Amino acid sequence: MRILYSMPFKENLRKLRKEMGLTQQELAARAGVSQQIITHYETGARTPKLEKAVRLAKVLQVPVEEIFGEVKTRKSVDQKGRHKNSRTMKMQEVFESLPPAKQRSVLEHAKALVKPKA
Repeated sequence: MRILYSMPFKENLRKLRKEMGLTQQELAARAGVSQQIITHYETGARTPKLEKAVRLAKVLQVPVEEIFGEVKTRKSVDQKGRHKNSRTMKMQEVFESLPPAKQRSVLEHAKALVKPKA
C-alpha cells in the first residue's frame, strides 16, 4: 500500500529545486541523500524527517516552512539583498529579453529621466 503525503510538500520541493536549476541528483548530493529519496519526496511516497528537511532547505536557500507550504509568499531578493516587487521583476524580465543594443538605449533613456534638470 502506497501512502501519499502532503501535496504542497512534493510540489514545493520540485518547484524550488527547479528554480535553483538543480537536478534530483544534484539536490541529493548537496543534501547528503540519495537521488531515489528525492524521487520519493517529489512523488509524495515519503516525506523527510526534520534533519533532512533542514538540509534540503539549506540547499534550496529557503526556510524549511516554505518547502512544507507554510509560507504563502516569498519576496524575491536581488544579489545585493534588496527585495524586489512584482513591477521590478517584470521590468527586469522585459529588459533582459532585449538585445544588448536596445538594453543600452533603455538605460540611456532611464538615466535621462532621473538626471536632475539644470
